[in-house]
Amino acid sequence: MCYVFVSVWTWWCCRYIIGEHGDSSVPVWSSVNIAGTRLRDMCPTAGEEPERDSENWGQIHQDVVNAAYEIINLKGYTSWGIGIMSAKLAEAILKNQVLID
Repeated sequence: MCYVFVSVWTWWCCRYIIGEHGDSSVPVWSSVNIAGTRLRDMCPTAGEEPERDSENWGQIHQDVVNAAYEIINLKGYTSWGIGIMSAKLAEAILKNQVLID
């Protein structure tokens, strides 16, 4: 969802979430980068308290939390995401794809 905020291809947004998806997840804002540029260099207040996060980056994490619950409600489980990303990673390695120059 980071890619929607900055209008770039999703593969160019690298971000980490610690913990399980849902309410127990914690976004690691200091590690977010977009095509090699740190988010904190572009927006130093990203992910901070709502009154300091002028661009509402914290909403991205809330959207991820809500998406997990929506998937569980619709499918009853969320294991497909892990499988899809594992397949994409394997494909990139096997085909020697250069996703970011």
